[in-house]
Amino acid sequence: LFTTLLSVILFDDRNRDGILQLSRIDGQTDNRGNTFAISKMLTTKYPLCIILIDLAVQLHKRGITLDVAWIPREQNVEADEISNGVFRNFDPKLEVKCDLSQIRFEVLDDLMEEAASFYGEMMVEKQSRAVLKAPASSKKRRAEDKLRSTDPW
Repeated sequence: LFTTLLSVILFDDRNRDGILQLSRIDGQTDNRGNTFAISKMLTTKYPLCIILIDLAVQLHKRGITLDVAWIPREQNVEADEISNGVFRNFDPKLEVKCDLSQIRFEVLDDLMEEAASFYGEMMVEKQSRAVLKAPASSKKRRAEDKLRSTDPW
C-alpha cells in the first residue's frame, strides 16, 4: 500500500483541490488485503490505516479514483524483483528517482508521530500497572477453599 501511495504522489503531482476530473488510476497487486482496503477505504490494521488515510487525502487532492485489482503472485514477478533491488528487466532511462525525506505526505508523518507517542505512553502505563500489581501467591489453594467447595450450586 505504501508503494501505491508513492506511485500516486510521484506519477501525478498535480493538485486539483479535490475537483474530480474523471481521472482514474488502475493498478495491480498480489496483496489481496490491499485490494479490500482500497476498494472500501477502510482498515483497522496499524500502520496500514495511517497509510490508507494519506492515500485517501492524496487521491482527493488530485481528484482521482483508484482501482487496484488482485493478480496472482506469479504474474507480479517484476514488482518482486524491484522490491529486491533487481532491475535487469527495466530500462534505466525510465527510472523515477525519489528521496523519501523530500516527499510531502499529507498526514502520514504527523499521524505516525502521534501513534509513536501514543504507543510509548501506552507501554509506560502498561509497565507501571505491572509494577503495581501484587505478585500472586505461589501457594496453591486447598481443594476445600475453592468456590466449588465453599458455594456449590
